[in-house]
Amino acid sequence: ARGYLAVRIGEYKGLVKNVADGGNTMELYRINDDPLEEHDLSSAHPEIVARMWEIIRAEHTSHPNPIMNTEINWPAE
Repeated sequence: ARGYLAVRIGEYKGLVKNVADGGNTMELYRINDDPLEEHDLSSAHPEIVARMWEIIRAEHTSHPNPIMNTEINWPAE
């Protein structure tokens, strides 16, 4: 995978893989019950995924090393 975005709200962790290749699908895990992140709950909790994207939009900053910067393929709102 090339590039990751992650955000956490309480026991939920949102993870976007392959950001450098245009990936913008967020997986959602309840890490207290699924520490190995094997059961994606994103389809069952779209409201949590939407809130996590709001947080990423508000808080994401560019990496200080330009080589590490990646354009984010933001999902449709």
